[in-house]
Order: sequence, then structure tokens, then C-alpha cells
Amino acid sequence: MSLKLPVASASGSFRPSRNGSYHFRLRDDSGLANVDAVDLSSLWAMDADYLARIATFLGKSDDAVRLRDERDAMVARINERLWNEELGIYCSRPWTPITA
Repeated sequence: MSLKLPVASASGSFRPSRNGSYHFRLRDDSGLANVDAVDLSSLWAMDADYLARIATFLGKSDDAVRLRDERDAMVARINERLWNEELGIYCSRPWTPITA
């Protein structure tokens, strides 16, 4: 089954999804498409990593540990939910199938 995302004709917004990764809520002519976004989730994990490094430098070890734990949890969710074995790449996933 091939999934196709609709072309955006208006705007969208980003926020955490039900499963912990980030999703893009796209408004288009057909309604709303909720997508767990691999790019946003990856950026979030990278941000948590860099913030943990900054916290370590500032001597905020509790914050650094928390941020590394959050990074690790996000990376695990990305690997678990957004890896597409058939294609051999990470893919954003719509919550419900979108057909053309």
C-alpha cells in the first residue's frame, strides 16, 4: 500500500504526538493530516543532546542527566516507530492512511 501526503495549500503546526515523537498537523483542502514527523523528532533529540552538553558545562548535572534521558527516549521512539524496514530509511508516518 502506497501512502501519499496531500499537498499543503494553507498552513500547518508542529507539536508532540500521542506516542512521544513530534508530528506535523497539516491543514489542506481535504482536512487535517496528523503525521509523526521524523525530521522534527530528530531535531528535538539533537536539541536535547546539545542542551545536555551545555548543562554539563554549566555544572547542572541533574539537568544534563534529564536531558540525556529525554534524548535517549526520543531516539528509541524514532527507531521503533519511524524506521521503514521495506524502504531502508526513516519515514514520517501518518496516523491514518492517506489515499490519493
